[in-house]
Amino acid sequence: MELRIQSLCFSMVHRRKELITLFVSGVSADVEETDERTTVKFDLRYIQMDNQSEAEPSMAVLIRPRDLYYTRNGIEFKLERETEKEAKEREEARLENLTNETARMFQLQVSINKRNHDARSDVVHVESIIFLVQTLTIKIQFTHFLKVIGFLFHIGKILNQNVTPVHYVFEQDQKYV
Repeated sequence: MELRIQSLCFSMVHRRKELITLFVSGVSADVEETDERTTVKFDLRYIQMDNQSEAEPSMAVLIRPRDLYYTRNGIEFKLERETEKEAKEREEARLENLTNETARMFQLQVSINKRNHDARSDVVHVESIIFLVQTLTIKIQFTHFLKVIGFLFHIGKILNQNVTPVHYVFEQDQKYV
């Protein structure tokens, strides 16, 4: 199964006034299934959140990847600055050869082993999780931060309707707490 989205733009509107624009580009999700394992991959090439609440905002770009730029020619990778620790981590993860084509803002890969699955239970054997995020630049005014937190709080209240029951494995663990 594959999902590909070239780009999306969302706007947060409060009292008929656009507050924030969220732009995402290069969204892909893949599920690869074999007899031995299921692998789920998710990539997000670029994300940017803009402040639209003022005519000339003091911080026009709220969130964006530090080293990725969205241009007319696509997404460009350009290292602005890098600490020794970041360079070492990039080398250890074999990411030293990032290019415009291979750079991603966010990557997630989960591999589930089917061979070790116990048919008598619902417990899943996760073989590996790979999680990579580019360094982000975040600039937000405190008043906008509070509005975003309030918005997320309301979404959380809507979602907190006991949609997902607690798995019996976790209920059993409560006896030992």
